[in-house]
Amino acid sequence: HQKPASGYAAALLGIAQSNGSIDPVEKDVQRLLKLLRNKQVQAVLTDPLVGEKQKGLVMIDEVANYKGMFHKHLVSLVKMLVRKNKASLIEEVLEEFERIYDELSGTKVVLVSSAKKMKEDQLSKIAMSVQSLTGAVKVKVRNLVHENSLSYAV
Repeated sequence: HQKPASGYAAALLGIAQSNGSIDPVEKDVQRLLKLLRNKQVQAVLTDPLVGEKQKGLVMIDEVANYKGMFHKHLVSLVKMLVRKNKASLIEEVLEEFERIYDELSGTKVVLVSSAKKMKEDQLSKIAMSVQSLTGAVKVKVRNLVHENSLSYAV
């Protein structure tokens, strides 16, 4: 049983592959995910008093504010999902796109949990260590911050 997000993500991946724009689309997916995870945007998107249509308009506004900065296929997908009243799926679709892209490109994803946000150089060192240990071509390190937990060095 496939999730709707998987279908939309696979469609975006397919069109990007057929146009030879997979890497630029993937970079834009990362940027849009980061934008959607902004505290102010999240406050609107998770507010139960804000309707699905308004949430969709917020997403379109966010994409429009960066006009020309997001790939046209990604913008089309966001607009289509909003038109279909599926704005709540956008973040899940983007995450699924990332998962499929990582799988296809042989990218290893490492989750690092810490009590506070780690610095880029720390994350880079972890990525290089994982790369040398596993032989992976590409490694992405995601820092999961749990502010109330203890942090241990390994």
